[in-house]
Amino acid sequence: MRDMAQLRLQDEVTRLEGSLTGATAEDTASSGTTILPPYVVPDGPTLCEHLGTIKQLAASSRFIIIIPIDGELCVLLISVIVLVLVLVLVVVIVLSAFQLGNK
Repeated sequence: MRDMAQLRLQDEVTRLEGSLTGATAEDTASSGTTILPPYVVPDGPTLCEHLGTIKQLAASSRFIIIIPIDGELCVLLISVIVLVLVLVLVVVIVLSAFQLGNK
């Protein structure tokens, strides 16, 4: 009875793997290709550096993107840094415009 349940579960896993990749595990084993896991968990630096690629993976609907808390903090930190740099640039431009106007 236990063996039959295990065989049913293995068959179901094989079918689910096939639905994710379009091929069964036996097909991929014979062809030499690998089955990619459906979950992608990028760390903070990877999330910041490869955001476009991660968006493409999410748009393909073949992967589940799991963003850990440190990844969210990294993106938030990068956005704050960019905002501060833009504000500093605006202040420099305004100050240089005032200096040119005073001359």
